[in-house]
Amino acid sequence: MRFFSIFLSVGILIGHSAQADLPPPFPLATQSCVQQHSGLDANPTKLRDCFLLSTRECEAEEPFVICASRELEYWNGVMAQDVIKVAGYGTEMEKETPLEYSFTQAVLNSQTAWEAYRDAQCHAVMKSMFGGSGEGPSEVYCLLETTVERVIALRKMP
Repeated sequence: MRFFSIFLSVGILIGHSAQADLPPPFPLATQSCVQQHSGLDANPTKLRDCFLLSTRECEAEEPFVICASRELEYWNGVMAQDVIKVAGYGTEMEKETPLEYSFTQAVLNSQTAWEAYRDAQCHAVMKSMFGGSGEGPSEVYCLLETTVERVIALRKMP
């Protein structure tokens, strides 16, 4: 269920960002690339080409952490939509299935476990900087990279 909180958090952050007159939270280069590599016949691994696209464009004017955080907001939204889509595959067919045997519940459990892994792993990556100035950038990079990989994994599911 945590992905719903991410989805809501992204919505809140988007609203907050707009109020603070920041650049758009949906990085256009990344969004365009994701749309190009989406669809029934698309190869999900091509989404790796979209990784850091908008961050690289943004870095000319703002620090990496700010740019990558905006791109992470976008990827978290894509991931939340994909989890809902994948979990929905089983909804109609599982009306009579007990919850513990449900594909939908398995997807939600998988997402919750994956998010706990991602957060712990990226926290460890951050701590490997031992308090240095690389802590923030390394954590955001890790979160962004692992989230893109999760989106690819979700899109490979039936």
